[in-house]
Amino acid sequence: MRYIESYHTDIGTRRKSNQDSLALLKARTQDGEILLAVMCDGMGGHAKGELASKTAVMAFRQWFYERLPLCLKAGIDASLIHEEFTVLGKQINRALVDYGAKNASELGTTLTAFLFYKDSFFAGHVGDSRGYEISDNVYQITRDHSLVAQGLSQGMLTYEEARLDPRKNILLETVGVTEELNMDFIFGTVKPLTAYCLCSDGFWHHLSEAELKSYLSAPSPAAPEEFSLRLRFLTEMVKRRGETDNISSILVMAEEHSPAAKAPDNDRDKDPWEEDPDDEDATQPIFLTPSPVPFDILLDLVEVHTQESI
Repeated sequence: MRYIESYHTDIGTRRKSNQDSLALLKARTQDGEILLAVMCDGMGGHAKGELASKTAVMAFRQWFYERLPLCLKAGIDASLIHEEFTVLGKQINRALVDYGAKNASELGTTLTAFLFYKDSFFAGHVGDSRGYEISDNVYQITRDHSLVAQGLSQGMLTYEEARLDPRKNILLETVGVTEELNMDFIFGTVKPLTAYCLCSDGFWHHLSEAELKSYLSAPSPAAPEEFSLRLRFLTEMVKRRGETDNISSILVMAEEHSPAAKAPDNDRDKDPWEEDPDDEDATQPIFLTPSPVPFDILLDLVEVHTQESI
């Protein structure tokens, strides 16, 4: 598979800071491209929301570099990524809980992370950020861990009541607030020419499924610039409709026909990170030790909004 991706984030109309953080990381392997998309919506007083979401995003970035090559060597499947995401989620949760206890503050974040590889996606999810699959139909892959969503699923609220309910921001599950973390894990088949959208609640609150389909179904020809324009247009639309929260979104699409994957180095006896002395553009390897498999970084994009780290 070969992936096209784009993103947009906006502070919104009233917030003094952007507590959303996101990441897009992509590498070329001997089996094609692999892409990790992460969306986090932080919560907490002052700058602590930014810190919570940044902590989660940076932990997944580190996992992409340090653990993912080992997963590729072992052979990626749903069981392996479920275990990896579960362990990583618990580590992030522990770090945020300990920080909050030490600093007498409460901070947390939503977390929606999708790994795209070959013809499959694997997702870890906590909170009310969302992951959508958009083609001829719109399918919400993730479920909201919110009080209103619970009332809707139990038949206590209608869709219209849920849409207008003032409790829609009350979350039942987040990363960093409680000692135990219950992360949903979802996996499925990546469909060519289908858009996958990860977004914070500020993005989806004022958009209908019909609008998501109309504006985010895969354009032809697909291009990152086109994706970016559509995400920006919808962001401005929800701002005009009264959204006051931060607004962030990621859009990913697998191309239907892609050239055969080329490994970064077909000579397995050679260090894949060994530089060519004649290559003026050669860069130092990112790994502290050579990757156990050919793993060529194509994209490393992280959007965070605080300098503080845990």
